[in-house]
Parts: sequence; C-alpha cells; structure tokens
Amino acid sequence: EFVANSNAPFLRVATRDASVMELDFHSLQWRQQTPWWDESLSSFAIQPSQGCCTASHPDDPRILAVGTMRGHVVLCRHGNRIVLDGSGHKTVQQMTWYNSSILLVYHVQAVRIWEFRGEPIPQVPNLEHSQSLARVTTYAAGEKAVVISAALNDARSMLVVGNSR
Repeated sequence: EFVANSNAPFLRVATRDASVMELDFHSLQWRQQTPWWDESLSSFAIQPSQGCCTASHPDDPRILAVGTMRGHVVLCRHGNRIVLDGSGHKTVQQMTWYNSSILLVYHVQAVRIWEFRGEPIPQVPNLEHSQSLARVTTYAAGEKAVVISAALNDARSMLVVGNSR
C-alpha cells in the first residue's frame, strides 16, 4: 500500500509482510522503518498479510493507521501500537483523517468515525492514552454496500456516504 503525505518529503509503503519503508524525495533513498505489526497483535488474530490500507496522520506522518481484513485498525508510531477494535465489522476498505483528531474508517457495509478526545494524538507520548479517550460512532451503509467515499460535516453532525449500490 502506498501513502503519500503532503506534509512530509517522502512516500510511505506498507507491505503485507508488515514492513514499512519510506522513499525520501530529496535524496531518492529508501529508509526502513519500524514494522506496523508485531506479535502483540496476535491477540486480535491480526496477521501481517491482513493489512489492506493505510492513512498517515495529517499533523504527524510518523503516526500510521493500517486497516485490516478483520475490520480492525492498527495505529502505530515507531514501536508503539494500539488496536482500534473492529470486531463484528468487515474489511477496512479505506481510511481518511478528517482532521487531526477524527479518523474515518470505511468498512464493507459501514463507516466508523473514531474521534480522539483530549490531547492531540501527536502530543501524547503513549498511544494507549489516546485509545482510552477515543469514541467511535458506527453508521450502517446497507446490507450489500461497499463504501467508496464519505463526507463528514462535524459541525452539523452529518455524514454523507457513497457506496457501490
């Protein structure tokens, strides 16, 4: 999976063997980063081959969200990882950071909005603190729908979802 972040001079590639590499646009050199997966994720039955999409945090590209085929989202910064539980939800199709504290997660048949309250995620030394303050809202997209896009109007508490049906 490729993620280009306009706030940083690199292209990030997260692979299905959990590798994370970055291509520095200035030097055109590849840099190996900390893998997005480790054994601690096995308790959620997440395997490296199940990573299917990524989204870099808009204010701190060191923070990477990886969606999985089991519906979970792994949020990682260097060696620190947390799992945003997606039990009961299908594959994560796509993710978008709406702003620095809201992550839109497009599942097959649903959209979930993860809102991180309190201190901004980039300023928290340990991601577990952000997880403890997170609130999730789930919107069903239809029985056979595959969510393709969504637009959030946070001020009006409105979500518009585009799907494949």
